[in-house]
Amino acid sequence: MKRLVLLILSVFVFTACVSTAGPSLVWGSSEFYEIDRGEGIPNYYFQYPDGADVNSAGLMGTASYQGCTANFYDHITLTPFEDVEIKIADIEEKKRESWFRNNMLVMYAGYGSDDFVFWVYEDGKDMGRCIDLVDKLAGSFTNMPYYQNDKFGFKVGVLADYALDYMPSGEGITMTRDIAVKVEEAEGGEEEVLTSYPLEIAVFGWNNVMKYENMAEFIADKYAGFSVEFVGEGVFVNEGSGDDAIRRYFAMNDDKTVMFESYLKVNSKNYSEHKTIFDEFVRSIEEI
Repeated sequence: MKRLVLLILSVFVFTACVSTAGPSLVWGSSEFYEIDRGEGIPNYYFQYPDGADVNSAGLMGTASYQGCTANFYDHITLTPFEDVEIKIADIEEKKRESWFRNNMLVMYAGYGSDDFVFWVYEDGKDMGRCIDLVDKLAGSFTNMPYYQNDKFGFKVGVLADYALDYMPSGEGITMTRDIAVKVEEAEGGEEEVLTSYPLEIAVFGWNNVMKYENMAEFIADKYAGFSVEFVGEGVFVNEGSGDDAIRRYFAMNDDKTVMFESYLKVNSKNYSEHKTIFDEFVRSIEEI
């Protein structure tokens, strides 16, 4: 809720004199875009909405969505041009710049960091409709991608090479990926992918309405008879669904009001290949 309030405030401040500020960006699902900064240097990431067109060459590029094209670049200084008034503000400690000419917003910039900036400009046209895109791109910028859930009070690392979907009621996220498993040598010595299988990892929170006092009590009530592994303050549960193997992880927040749940779903044949990755992933779940 805090982020929404700040975003609305910033749009009001920056667009008080803008005539064509459009509706908020519809962002139901997204993916992380990775920017390779070279060997030995942490890469950059930012989220972009499903359906956006993102292209880059080195550390510069564009992200286009719903009629707006945002530029992005590392270590660039935006040089003021003639007859503009620049207003500066912060959204969650990240700088925003609004450039006005004749009371019209002709450029809007959002800094993901002090050195990396996203901006929109189109031949002096009104850019009010593109504020939301810049804010969301810049706000998601990181060198260590993660998802934060304020509703249930947790954050978790995000696997950057997975497609990311937000659960409809705001309880968490689902990450999916198709894994190539069979290749054959085609003519010319090149490899050709012939088949793949789906992999799904989710993490979400839910209210402890049954008022379980500890994980042992929860397991005894819900998963008696299943194969379980208690690890630290959490517990793994192994189950299956048809041809799929499902490995679940449960933990509880400090005041015992919320349960954190994560699961790995993959076909039983390839389960062992992904179990270790999943077990490492759930270690990134943190209460906030």
